[in-house]
Amino acid sequence: VVDVKDWSPDELGRLARRVVARDSMLQGFGIAWEYGVSPAGKGKPLFNYARRSDSGITERDISDAFDYRVDPLYQRAVRERRSFWSEPVLESAGTGKEVVVFVTPILKEDQVLGVVVCNIDRGTFRELAHRIGFQSRQWILLDNKGSAIAASENGAIRIAGRETMKGVQLRDIMEHLGLNPDQAEPLLA
Repeated sequence: VVDVKDWSPDELGRLARRVVARDSMLQGFGIAWEYGVSPAGKGKPLFNYARRSDSGITERDISDAFDYRVDPLYQRAVRERRSFWSEPVLESAGTGKEVVVFVTPILKEDQVLGVVVCNIDRGTFRELAHRIGFQSRQWILLDNKGSAIAASENGAIRIAGRETMKGVQLRDIMEHLGLNPDQAEPLLA
């Protein structure tokens, strides 16, 4: 993404549209630039964002709609200089859909150039699990606070009534889901 900082705002908008069009799981994709390095010009904001709706994919610069630099997800990415998943939130476009936002800073050496965001419909995680071969397994996806973002159908039934898994040992969660912790296959090392 660092290489696209020299692209025009129109080219960045088309990139955002193509990213959303490429994967039906994405509800939105955007690149928010720090003011000093924005392709819109020095000192100007630029947040090219494309979103999926029932009427298709639209893209625009949403920096005129709000100051994204005060958004907690943007600030966290800049402060922590690492990628993360948000807790489920209602999509800001007023669709009523719950999305989970993947946020990653754009870094060049130690300078933050901006932030990339990907909005994923919370309901599509089961589709993703099916894509990677987990359709017959029980699984649960937790955020960094221990809140359940998504779960397999049976996993969701078995943890119903619990808002969070925070403070619960992973072994206990797996046993609660009827899984053998000694036979677990981690997705990420």
